[in-house]
Amino acid sequence: MTCAHATCRALAAEARVAKEVERLKVEQGSEDLEVLKPDKDMFDIIHSTTRPLPENLKSAALQEPSQAEAVAQEALPDKSAQEVLQVYMGRALRLAAASANFGEVIELQAAGANVNAPEAVSGMTPLHFACFFGAIDVARSLIAGGADKNAVDAFGRSCQQTLPQGSILIQLFDANSSTL
Repeated sequence: MTCAHATCRALAAEARVAKEVERLKVEQGSEDLEVLKPDKDMFDIIHSTTRPLPENLKSAALQEPSQAEAVAQEALPDKSAQEVLQVYMGRALRLAAASANFGEVIELQAAGANVNAPEAVSGMTPLHFACFFGAIDVARSLIAGGADKNAVDAFGRSCQQTLPQGSILIQLFDANSSTL
């Protein structure tokens, strides 16, 4: 699995999350992200169908990563090549964390992905996603790589607050615990 392949999947997942936030704004009649209340499971949002990635970016990313960078810069002309790469690697890392893909998380961290890269609309970091889905190894790797355990998303939730009830991951946030 290359970074370019992960980026394609991450772009689609991030678009679904942004679309869901827009739906919540309309249905709940508020632009304030802090008062919006999610009414769907994040897994369902990420894995639902959305419009496909633009064909030129998808084909460039799958065939030749260096071409993907040029095409991506066309899509994000106000950013430098390094900023574009970080945006895409952040998206790929969030998706890998959400899907508990430990190997991909390790690859992206080794490639220099920002472990604290927030999603543009929800503000969720890779650690938020790992915690939400109970991905123990992914969460441990992100924390070891410098992820901020105290990061807060646009809904005001810390990573710890996204944990499923009764999750063993709570031990990662307990300063006195070294068992996980």
